[in-house]
Amino acid sequence: MTRLWQKDLSLWHQAEVDGGCSSDSIANRLGWLDAVEWMEEHVGTLGDWARQVAESGQFDQVILLGMGGSSLAAEVFSAVFGSQSGYLRLQVVDTTSPAQINALDVDLGRSLIMVASKSGGTVETADLFAYFHSRLQAQVNRPGDHLVAITDQDSRLHRQAIDMNFTRVFVNPSDIGGRYAALSYFGLAPAALMGVDLNRLLAQTRAFSASCRSDDASNPVLQLARLMGNGAIAGKPVLELRLARPLQSLAVWIEQLVAESTGKDAQGILPVYDEPGIDALEHGYNRSEHRSEHRASVYVGLGDASQEGQTTADMQWQLGDRYDLGREFLRWEMATALAASIMGINPFDQPDVEQAKQQTRAFVAGREAHAFSRLFENQHYAVYADCADDHAATAAAVFDHFRDAADGAWYLAVLAYLPNFDAVNDRLQALRRGLAQRFALTTTLGYGPRYLHSTGQLHKGGPAGGCFIQITEQDMDDIAIPGREYGFADLHRAQADGDYAVLQRKGRPLMRITLKGDRLGALDKLATHLTAKRGT
Repeated sequence: MTRLWQKDLSLWHQAEVDGGCSSDSIANRLGWLDAVEWMEEHVGTLGDWARQVAESGQFDQVILLGMGGSSLAAEVFSAVFGSQSGYLRLQVVDTTSPAQINALDVDLGRSLIMVASKSGGTVETADLFAYFHSRLQAQVNRPGDHLVAITDQDSRLHRQAIDMNFTRVFVNPSDIGGRYAALSYFGLAPAALMGVDLNRLLAQTRAFSASCRSDDASNPVLQLARLMGNGAIAGKPVLELRLARPLQSLAVWIEQLVAESTGKDAQGILPVYDEPGIDALEHGYNRSEHRSEHRASVYVGLGDASQEGQTTADMQWQLGDRYDLGREFLRWEMATALAASIMGINPFDQPDVEQAKQQTRAFVAGREAHAFSRLFENQHYAVYADCADDHAATAAAVFDHFRDAADGAWYLAVLAYLPNFDAVNDRLQALRRGLAQRFALTTTLGYGPRYLHSTGQLHKGGPAGGCFIQITEQDMDDIAIPGREYGFADLHRAQADGDYAVLQRKGRPLMRITLKGDRLGALDKLATHLTAKRGT
């Protein structure tokens, strides 16, 4: 811990030796250790601005356009604190799904649009901004008065914001990487607009930071780092997150931080949450040992509230109140960086993410197209899998074949390129339960393209223990993107194709299911077919 706070780059020396990363690439990503002190110098100005925005009466909500580390912390603040009286409510837009974008209930004339991107080159954020800015121009006389940016100095977004007269530009320290940016402007500027008391939040975070800088074995941050890092090395790469109900949104942020930081060089830690229970013997499989042998567990409570499973967790602790959320961000950032040191990897890069981005660009530009091999089709969905030699006669046979091809896997990821609606999510959780019952594997669920900025790195660069079912839909109403030769449907489809192609090249067991017509009805049928007995 002493070496971490001294920014001793030798903590990650093995990553330099084995992975070829430079010490400069790590040194330029340690600014998050100073984020609390840095923000305390700026919190007065930030708080004054947020109060002025709220008291102006001009805005009801802030629409945050950002992906991954640029938006997830803000989403947690919104879920944990909500909008305080007199302040703005938050809506995060981190999708390219045309159906989800069309369903957004926003009055742009009463909205502040916050564009968050470290580099300014994130394709989803840039395209979403082009779309919303075009709509904003049609509704208001001075669109710049509705625009705020959070970015790095001299980034593409920084220059664009100046040229377009954004009402405010928050320049974040460039040595803070996106997924370690929760306690910088990326997390705290949206929190200020929602009325969170940042002085109290930072004071409680600073007190926690001061209390856990010891190298003593009882240091809770070191204990968590050892649980994760040593567990991964010892063959327990699954980290089960059990969070008290008010803190459940934190799981998505932890998932991104841990999976993207550790999922590389054929190593990785897979966070799992909201996992359905299974009967491992229901379909003739006896693989329940995968769910216990491969995992460690953590319970995080809030106040005096308890939760089932608390006493069986490998580690547990309680937050005193909601304002301890800042210390939780810092705890996981420190523990993840130290776990990576134990594992001998660089926690601050994401080398495999760019492959999917490049493939997406090729597909959306029409330079390449992916060829899929259809295995099975009915009136509700079609199944594509390169592991298949022949067309399958039944849906049950499809899943049997896929499970045989994925022998040796210890987790199954559902990758949904669908709108994140409550009704869709309920059915995907039911589908996840059916998959868990049929295959007796640890399961995860991610929405594309959101997961590409989170677990996508681990899927490609992590241990070869995953199998993947990608779910897309055949019919999408397109939305034009101003200044682009493609629309959101084209982009959404290209992102799914790009990720599929890269996973395929990595040799991962992989299947695509494309829904036809009514997506809810098709998902219901799919879940029903999953519960059919083997060979029927």
